[in-house]
Amino acid sequence: MGDGRMEIVVSEAAEAAGVSLDEDQRRDLTAYLDLLEKWNKKINLVSRKGFREAVAQRLFDALLIWREFRPWKDSSHLDVGTGGGFPAIPIQSMSPEERLTLMEPRHRRAGYISTVVAELHLRNV
Repeated sequence: MGDGRMEIVVSEAAEAAGVSLDEDQRRDLTAYLDLLEKWNKKINLVSRKGFREAVAQRLFDALLIWREFRPWKDSSHLDVGTGGGFPAIPIQSMSPEERLTLMEPRHRRAGYISTVVAELHLRNV
């Protein structure tokens, strides 16, 4: 894991969104943001200027979507142009039983998403 900065981002976003995280969710979201930060240095996934603030806002938005629109029993969802993985990866981390399809036309970004899915052991993506 990283230096703890992303753990703070996760905690602050969850608190602001009014979402309680269990240990698995906190770990997965932190690992996701750590991967995002690492890959963002190689390919532009999220603005490099103000990275922490941009990621915090996108995570907050994803957690709000998850909070307001769950449960999504017996349905699947599509994230077109997933880019850095928002909102799909945080939603999947919060509700791993949900089926999500991520579409990304840019090869390098799709490679990043494949790495995230593998490293976080996301099964329904």
